[in-house]
Amino acid sequence: MERRGVLFVLCFLFRFVNCNENVPVLIWNTQESTDVNFPAISALQQISVPSLQARYFDDFQPKNILFFLQDALSIEDLSSHGSEMQHVNEWMESSKSLYLPNVVQPAQLQHLLAQQGYQVTSLSAGSAVSELKLEEDKNNLVVVKLPPTLTNPSRSRALRKADEVMQSVLSKVGSLADFTVIYSALQPSVEDAGDQSNEEHDTHARIARSLQQFGNTRSYPDNFHNGGCILMYFPRNMTINLDASNENSMDYEIPEITVGVNVTSCKSDAQMMRLKYSKVELGDTTYDKVSLSFYFTLDRWYWRVSTIDVELNKDSKSTGSTTTVHLAKFKDLSVPVGKSYSCTPPLYYWENVSTKVGMKLVLNGVQAEAFIVNGTDTPKFSDSWDCVGFFTIGIWSGLLATLLLVVILTIGLAMLADIKTMDRFDDPKGKTIVVPNAHD
Repeated sequence: MERRGVLFVLCFLFRFVNCNENVPVLIWNTQESTDVNFPAISALQQISVPSLQARYFDDFQPKNILFFLQDALSIEDLSSHGSEMQHVNEWMESSKSLYLPNVVQPAQLQHLLAQQGYQVTSLSAGSAVSELKLEEDKNNLVVVKLPPTLTNPSRSRALRKADEVMQSVLSKVGSLADFTVIYSALQPSVEDAGDQSNEEHDTHARIARSLQQFGNTRSYPDNFHNGGCILMYFPRNMTINLDASNENSMDYEIPEITVGVNVTSCKSDAQMMRLKYSKVELGDTTYDKVSLSFYFTLDRWYWRVSTIDVELNKDSKSTGSTTTVHLAKFKDLSVPVGKSYSCTPPLYYWENVSTKVGMKLVLNGVQAEAFIVNGTDTPKFSDSWDCVGFFTIGIWSGLLATLLLVVILTIGLAMLADIKTMDRFDDPKGKTIVVPNAHD
């Protein structure tokens, strides 16, 4: 009986350590080299940081290391979100790579490398990557802290954002030196339910049941906005660049979950919808409030989005911390009243349309309709007026090719019709036809 109790305690401790310390590690290097024969790696094998460096990491012979450190990562993220981590999968397939599923506290690797003489530089998402300077005569370790994922309500979007940040950083620092890249995290993103207390388990269960019931009764997604006289739907998150003229400035996603929709104008000739967001992280800066105001105008039974105002407020208590920018589109688009406007390709709105500098807002797909006469509790878009139009490049190419074939056929038939046959023939019983020679 005592032996069973000891075994139970040991198993519980092993389970606790395994769930709270083990994080997957991905390593790749784009340098051309011979294949490395790594020792066999078991999916259940726990690897310590010293063992990682001695048995696996030193085979890459790293001089410059780029360490992408995330707040949380688990094996489930890599297996269930392959499409969101497209660039990571491509790097792992096309380069010399290594995947370790269970590494104990891999974040300690940066401290171990620092003790071994590596020059450590820390970067965060949104910082000026172009200002990175490497010392050629020393070993360099660049630690890039990826955007937080645990606070994001959507795990898929959080991982997609991390993948985009890694791709952006590698595209900018790849020309500086040859890097051995590491991707890992501080803790696992998935915890075993057995490690939670009964109270926490009950709380999570209640939340899960509440969310399930809420999802069954919900009719519209969070990115569908009903303002009565205006309807807007964004299939993908909008992105914003605070300074598009700066090559080091990055595009940041605006979360689809709004804290309020305010339609302040439903006039017959001008309407406006304002989408409000709170606690939006744009790089290193967290804005207390962000609002997007879409202005619609009506002209001769055609409506259009005239401008978009972006209001950034760093501190709601400070009066001088609000920045308002007016954005306009390069090409004006008009939609007949009674039609909804839909566009799958991105739509770009600029602070300065002619020079395309300053702030840039990208609508990654949108369907909108304004000047709705009879708004209902069950809104529905009217027939769509697509931005692509009917005559696409493929249709024009087909029409031109068909027209060319018709012209060739017409010319050929005309030439065949113009051929003249002989109207006189020799009669073997009569006189022979003689054609006089004009020179005789």
